[in-house]
Amino acid sequence: MKKEEQRIHAEHQAAADLVQTALRTMGPMAVRELLRNETVALEERHRKEDMQLQREMEQAAEDSMAESVAKAKAQAAQAAEDQAGTAVAGTTPAVVKVQQPPVGQAVPGVQAAPCIKIKNEGVGQVAVEN
Repeated sequence: MKKEEQRIHAEHQAAADLVQTALRTMGPMAVRELLRNETVALEERHRKEDMQLQREMEQAAEDSMAESVAKAKAQAAQAAEDQAGTAVAGTTPAVVKVQQPPVGQAVPGVQAAPCIKIKNEGVGQVAVEN
């Protein structure tokens, strides 16, 4: 912060010296016009600095969002790999025989297995327990 204060002080001193020189050589009306031009230039510089800071903040937000999305995708892929690994390791896939009932009728004697539990694991993922 000290350097910023020194820079501001130097700018103020330079402006005061410019005004004194202009008053001695050109007169008050010329100084007024000179100050107006300097004010416009200063406002323009500050506006550009503000726009640059805004762009940097937006870019940082976009980068952060992209990083979060990449982490979420990596976690989802890892979870899918883990789930696939546990389903394959040491187990055999269950064979399911599907009976088709006649149109408009239910299959007689078929009931859902009470020991199967379905858990919601997260967005788009479901786990089945026996």
